Formats: sequence, structure tokens, C-alpha cells
Amino acid sequence: MIKMEKATVSAKIMDDKRSQSKPMAGSGAFNFLGEVKQEFKKISWTDKDELKVYTKVVVAFTFIFGMSVLFVDVIIQQALAGLNGFIRLITG
Repeated sequence: MIKMEKATVSAKIMDDKRSQSKPMAGSGAFNFLGEVKQEFKKISWTDKDELKVYTKVVVAFTFIFGMSVLFVDVIIQQALAGLNGFIRLITG
């Protein structure tokens, strides 16, 4: 009796899943766009003043990071040039 009930419940669940997975012809795009519109209403947008501050922070950190990479690059170039000169001095 229990196996029969499980089989019936299992079949019912599968039927529900099949019916949910079949979109109506032509209405899928409209449903999607409607859902997108609903999700956009849920978004908490940043106000202009906050956005300006965040933009300045991002630009500043990007500049600082870029200058750091440049500084390390120059140091590595100078070290390699010095090593090259030292090797040429030794080998003649």
C-alpha cells in the first residue's frame, strides 16, 4: 500500500514538473520581460552623490595601483639592466 502511494505521489510530481516546464507558445518572451521589469523595481539604486564618491574612490585606487605597477616595473628593469652590465663586465 505504501509503495503504491509513493508511486502515485511520484507520478503526480513528475506530471507537475512536466506541466511547469512547457511554456505557452509565444508568451515566453513577454513573461520574461515582465519578470525583468518586476526585478528592476526591486533594485535599490545608488543616489548621485554616493555614485560620485564611489567613482572617485575607484579612479583614485586605479591610479594608485597603476603607479605601483609602474614603480615595480622600473625597479625590475633597472635591476636587470644592472645585472646585465655586471655580467658583461665579468665576461668581457
